[in-house]
Amino acid sequence: MENSKLYNLNMERGVLSAILFEPILLDEIGSKLESSHFYLPNHAHIWDAMQTLHRSQKPIDEEFLRVVLQKKNNYIESVLLEIMSANPISNRDAYIEALVGYRQKRNMINLSMQIRKEIENDISAEELIANTTTKLEEIAKGGVLKLKKIPIETIVAEKPEFWCKDWLPIPVGVATMISGIGGTGKGWLALQLALRLAKEGKKVYLWFSEDVAPLVKDRYDAIKKEILIGDYYNELIDITDEPPVFLLDIDGYSAKISDKFYGVKRELNEYDVILFDPLLAFYGGDENGNSQARVFMQPFMDWAKANRKAIVFLHHSKKDGGGFRGAGAFMDAMRSGYEVETHTIKMNGKDIPDPSKLHLKRITLLKDNYGASLHIKHQVDRHLTPAKSAKAFEVVYEDEGGGSPLPDDNSVLSTENLLDLPIL
Repeated sequence: MENSKLYNLNMERGVLSAILFEPILLDEIGSKLESSHFYLPNHAHIWDAMQTLHRSQKPIDEEFLRVVLQKKNNYIESVLLEIMSANPISNRDAYIEALVGYRQKRNMINLSMQIRKEIENDISAEELIANTTTKLEEIAKGGVLKLKKIPIETIVAEKPEFWCKDWLPIPVGVATMISGIGGTGKGWLALQLALRLAKEGKKVYLWFSEDVAPLVKDRYDAIKKEILIGDYYNELIDITDEPPVFLLDIDGYSAKISDKFYGVKRELNEYDVILFDPLLAFYGGDENGNSQARVFMQPFMDWAKANRKAIVFLHHSKKDGGGFRGAGAFMDAMRSGYEVETHTIKMNGKDIPDPSKLHLKRITLLKDNYGASLHIKHQVDRHLTPAKSAKAFEVVYEDEGGGSPLPDDNSVLSTENLLDLPIL
């Protein structure tokens, strides 16, 4: 069948003929087509021979093609004659797009057969959907690369959009990172952020992989009772404490986004804001590997941009504070980044948490590509935990080798109280 819905041999001949009579076109067409775009195997062989001659800087003509094809026993004179006698093409882009489209249809036919085979092998529906989604996206990526060329003067300017901009500005359509060393209150901040976002009508999903749901609910209730007093709850916040799933597959030196990512994306696509805590629990790659980190982050960036979502990752700071831990590619992908720190005072030459500010945390804007600084100062204090139940700590006296607990849940120690403590 010459004009099938899955191929068109005349078009294939036309493209090959254009290159044969104007070899310089291979620089343009060669970046858009591969041998698999040609349905007829003999056409694919000729395409590969043309590429071989081009790389060797040899003429792409009948004689040289014959030599290359004969070496691999792929020379059929009648096929080459048909190409040489084909009608010249005028709109190359249209022909290229058509050949790409035909290959995509053939790939989808092959995919449908694979789906049937997997069903017969009794694969689970969830895995089948994930596999199919991955393969469909791969097929889609094999389409023609068309770059938009928009005169900049025709574009209507827009300011970056932020949610919760009066408390902790979160840019829309991109990813944000919130980091801190252990115990600085990132989880408390995430809950309060969720409540404030819900008040703005945003639907929020919190994946706390390190804290059980009842503990999260206890903190949530404390925030509503003692910090955000008022009608903040409107059933727009969902959480889970299920174990995290690695969303990056590592195979030797190569990495690709896991099929599970597409399952997560499908399940959570109804939410405006999705928060993952912590980032590394979902990563599964080399924490300091930039190439793997880029592969991991790109699908989240694409997801946020295409669906106007805010993706938020909680992450760990360096042990001594002062920056995000791990590969720089993580932070490169983020459009904004905050660091949470505990206020400290000096005691016996050591930094210890400031008892008067246990409930307050210092938030520093470390990365600001979208202009969050227009809405928040570079460094601010935020009330994250109830003042009467802020985490207690111990002051250790060197001569005693023991500790004295500071204060109980019914009082808050101020800096003035510190004057009454023995300083050795």
